[in-house]
Amino acid sequence: WRSLAPDDATRMEALLHQVLAAPDRDDRLREMSFFQLARTHYAHKQFRYALFYYDHIGRDSEGWLEALFEKSWANFRLGDFKKALGNLITLDSPFFADEYFPESLILKAVTYFENCRYPESNQIVADFKKRYEPLFKEIDNLLKKAQAPDAYYRQLLAIQQAPPSGESGKLLKRILNLALSDKDLKVLNASVLEIDRELSRIAKAKEAFTRSKLAERLTLLLKQRKEDLMKQAGLLTQKRLESERKALAELLSMGARITLENTTAEKNMLEATRLDPNSRSNVALIEYDWTPATDDEKLYWPYDGEYWRDELGTYEYTLTYGCRKGQ
Repeated sequence: WRSLAPDDATRMEALLHQVLAAPDRDDRLREMSFFQLARTHYAHKQFRYALFYYDHIGRDSEGWLEALFEKSWANFRLGDFKKALGNLITLDSPFFADEYFPESLILKAVTYFENCRYPESNQIVADFKKRYEPLFKEIDNLLKKAQAPDAYYRQLLAIQQAPPSGESGKLLKRILNLALSDKDLKVLNASVLEIDRELSRIAKAKEAFTRSKLAERLTLLLKQRKEDLMKQAGLLTQKRLESERKALAELLSMGARITLENTTAEKNMLEATRLDPNSRSNVALIEYDWTPATDDEKLYWPYDGEYWRDELGTYEYTLTYGCRKGQ
């Protein structure tokens, strides 16, 4: 929607509001409308409106984590760093260990950069590189092999049927989870696995049935259907991996730029201090004003590394010092 002209965006927004006001409630369609309204307002730098619509994505929704991540960017744009970082704590919780939000670390690094916390920002970038550069290399190596599209899916199928061990196994499992985050591929994969289970049941049936023409016909049809599904799944797998390789390359490049910006900012700060040691403007970090006081609906509880399901999505991470005036 970033390419829509203002009038087109206005008309599209009106159509989405009609969907939300429709008497026949379609929860999935309503959720998609909330997402699009939020993204449209974000694209037009109307971040508070974007947050309003993101807040309509319920915790029980499949899209809740995605909404929470996108909200973090809106919070960041508004300078509400404690909520942006708090949302990232939720995304990094053990409850969502299999979820995939690599850009969250980039957002975290940028947030610390904006507050002149350069060493921490560099460490976050280093953590990102350690976590995702091996994944990028593994995907890149996989895509460089000259093979038919369905071969990509066959490798994913093999990982599911015989999960590998060791560090390389962990990487392959991450690639599997990444690929299956594509909803269409997930449906095809479920169909292939169901056909495998059905073929197994036929093979284990009584001999009188397994030798019958009906069993032979069923087996033939199921295998043909499986091959068709695997070809479709292969194309989707290749497309998903190519897309993610490109995205990870961009994020790794962004991480390198953040490190460069951190180094440059630290150098400039030291140079300014050298030229005028007594200038108050050269004091890089100041204490922020903050209080543990909350409104009547909340209770302040210091975070000590524990995660509770009912707290997810409510965390706020307070930066107690930095260089942002007015904090």
